[in-house]
Amino acid sequence: MMDYQPLYTEAQRSAQALLEWTRGVASPWAERVQGWALDWAARTAQILVAPPAAQRGRLQAACEAAAALRALLALAPAPQAQDAAAHDRRVETWLAQAHAYLAAAEPVPQTTPAVSAGAAQDALKAALQQPGTRLQPNSAWCFVCGLRNPVGLKMRFLQAGPGKAVAYAVVPEAYQGYPGVVHGGIVAALLDEVTGRAGTGTDPEHARLFYTARLSIRYRRHVPIQRLLRLEGALVRDRGRFYEAQGAIYDAATDQVLAQADALLAEVAAEELAQMNPAALGWRIYPLEECES
Repeated sequence: MMDYQPLYTEAQRSAQALLEWTRGVASPWAERVQGWALDWAARTAQILVAPPAAQRGRLQAACEAAAALRALLALAPAPQAQDAAAHDRRVETWLAQAHAYLAAAEPVPQTTPAVSAGAAQDALKAALQQPGTRLQPNSAWCFVCGLRNPVGLKMRFLQAGPGKAVAYAVVPEAYQGYPGVVHGGIVAALLDEVTGRAGTGTDPEHARLFYTARLSIRYRRHVPIQRLLRLEGALVRDRGRFYEAQGAIYDAATDQVLAQADALLAEVAAEELAQMNPAALGWRIYPLEECES
């Protein structure tokens, strides 16, 4: 379920600030600003009391009110123009966050994920039957794991034990470099993700997230397109804020190693993590069935 409380709180604060600012301005323009500010606040409040199926529609209505409010602020008389611009930036920031919520609340597109189709999807399902194996969260727009990114890889990752991540992929032609060969940059992206995933966990609200500080890759053989691959990432040493991991891409049929990586990852700082809203990022566990065509 989406948590709309941050959007509600900011809309109430911003609307209240607008009301206080325009209270001493005697003009039809100020009265209209006050009316739309109240309307925006009221529509945002309705999101919290609406049933889940209606929340996205209520948020769209609140966005319409915010857009109307911005249009009015752009028409501010000269004496109020500078202050109006400051309030407009606040409403603009709210709208950007709201649009991220709208995107994250959309159903996952009913098209087969780019690299988790067919044989890869079957392999994921089979791996999930192993004791202790669970799905990890996905996001909405990440190039590797974003399930709504139309040009992304839409990868799914499994936690296969403490400090171990596994994934399966069949890379389509769109991501090749030389004919029949996965582009080296895509190989790097896959290894970058699976090494980071070794320490992520399966709880969307308490996942450890990382930046890659260093990634060293050994391209041992051509990674073929349109062939089932197995990716593995393993935590080597946890140093607190930093951890070291290894990753590899295998031919799933032969267990032949195709590429390997050593990674040093830096954990996202707690204060920065606190500013990331999982709901707006679309960061949650998506059952495999949601992503099937």
